[in-house]
Amino acid sequence: MVSYLTYAALLLLVGWRFRSADWTTSAGKAELLLLAALCLSALVWATEGTLLIDFLKAYYPGGRTIWEQPYQLYECHRSNLCFVNLPILALLFSPFSFMPTPIAAVTFTTVGLVLAACAAWRLSNGAKGWQGRAVIVLFLVSGPLAYSIRLGNMTHMLIPVLLLAFEAQSRGRQVTAGVAMAFVALIKPFCVLFLFYFFARRQWNAFVAMAGSAALVILLSLLLFGVDLHKLFVENYVFGFGSRPVIAYNVQNFAGAIGHLALPGNLKNFIPIDEPLWFKMARLSLTGVTLAMVATTFWRAGQPKTQAAWLAELCIVLSAGLLIAPVTWTHYLSLLLVPLALLVTGRFEVKLSRGQIATLAIAALFISLPVLLPNRRDIFPFFLQRIWISHFVVGMVMLFGILAQVRLQMRAAAPQVWRPSFGRDHPSPA
Repeated sequence: MVSYLTYAALLLLVGWRFRSADWTTSAGKAELLLLAALCLSALVWATEGTLLIDFLKAYYPGGRTIWEQPYQLYECHRSNLCFVNLPILALLFSPFSFMPTPIAAVTFTTVGLVLAACAAWRLSNGAKGWQGRAVIVLFLVSGPLAYSIRLGNMTHMLIPVLLLAFEAQSRGRQVTAGVAMAFVALIKPFCVLFLFYFFARRQWNAFVAMAGSAALVILLSLLLFGVDLHKLFVENYVFGFGSRPVIAYNVQNFAGAIGHLALPGNLKNFIPIDEPLWFKMARLSLTGVTLAMVATTFWRAGQPKTQAAWLAELCIVLSAGLLIAPVTWTHYLSLLLVPLALLVTGRFEVKLSRGQIATLAIAALFISLPVLLPNRRDIFPFFLQRIWISHFVVGMVMLFGILAQVRLQMRAAAPQVWRPSFGRDHPSPA
């Protein structure tokens, strides 16, 4: 309850400054930095999770182990080490791993904050107008974003890369989009769904660039670190951990919501479950319905003809991927700041109805609340631990629905048709 009261106080504070502040001036930017520091401190305090655990448990030791004892990279029982990505990706953290721990932690956190801030500033168009300020507010009060920073994860560092991929694809720079999306997918595997999207939309340059870039990285990893280490990675984290659902409190997708409701007592169980047949059927049914809705929306809307249409479809794929992935940790939801910001700033060039605006506001709130773990001492434990715990999923479904509606509303527009050509990027529409 105290955490929610703290969050409400933050909303009131940023709402008050949102109405009158000018964050484009030097004084306004200084005020914004102070406001961001206050919001981040309050949200990190109000959020569950051990401080910087992902960095200290996985990234920091992994960046050194890959050089000194690579065969121990996935031995989680040794020094509490649990690196779960492709071996070559551990090299990304080597510059931090040879620093003293406090300096490395501060440096890593600072890099993440700068990258997230750059994405926020880009999405807000330099915080111009009320729409730009609204985007800044979304970042300031994002629980999943604060959660990612608190854990020392790197999800929030991928927001500018994801934005780069989206904007590149919308402007016809398919190769750039494919390479950027390959980088995101190697770190967050659910984004492999974009590879199928590029194939389905016959974006051959993006498809080849994404598949080729990922294949090149995997091949280089094999050459550097051998087959045995990769077999261990595939067995443990592709066909093992990554293929079965986790239903802890900080997993927010269809599988998590089903587990929260029907399999109590697992809110602090971070090990993949052996799902019963009914659980698998329910999860796969929701997955099938979601993919069918995506396919129907894209079929009815037709081939994208504008930058806005491309952005909308990419956002739909992102939101669908988060819902249907076997494991969607809550910090993954910080990536949804991209579609939320694009909706708020009108980048989809569709006028939202009052109902859509209200739905968007509720969805943004549900997606942005702090990440909390209900306990037995709370009032209404059944509601909190089985239903309310999945409010993030409810918000994601609402956002997915709005994005699908927006994409269908674009059918009325009829700008000049432009088609991609294999071998070079297609030109941007006027």
